[in-house]
Amino acid sequence: MEPLAKHHSDISNVNQSESVQQVDTFTLKAKKYKAKAQQTDEGMVVLSGAEAAMTANPSLSKGYAKVRDELKNKGKLLPDGDKLILEEDTLFASPSQAAAVLLGYPCSGPEYWLDQYGVSLKLREMKM
Repeated sequence: MEPLAKHHSDISNVNQSESVQQVDTFTLKAKKYKAKAQQTDEGMVVLSGAEAAMTANPSLSKGYAKVRDELKNKGKLLPDGDKLILEEDTLFASPSQAAAVLLGYPCSGPEYWLDQYGVSLKLREMKM
C-alpha cells in the first residue's frame, strides 16, 4: 500500500460514481436487545457488540437455529449476563435471518430493522 498523501492531488479527479458510498446503519427494533447492522449486496452485516436472546424459541426455524448454534460453537456469540453478545461483525444472508437469529424467534427482518429516522427497511425498499 502506498501512503495516502502521495495520491492527495488525485482526490479532486475522482468522480461521484468512484467515491465511497455512505452505508446506512440500521438498529434492531427490540426492547430487550440492542443491535446495529448494515445492509450490503451480500446480505446484512450485524456489527460487533450486538445483543441476542440467551435461548431460542422452539418456533425458530431449524436453519436459523443451526446458524445460532454455529455462532455459539465458534465463540462468535458469547454469554454476558442474561443475553448473548456478538463478538465480531457477522454477515447474515438476509435481514430476516439476522433478526431471527439474534432474537431467537421468527420475524420479518425488513420490519425489524430501522434506519436513523425510525423508518423500517421494508418502507425504504417500497419507496425505491
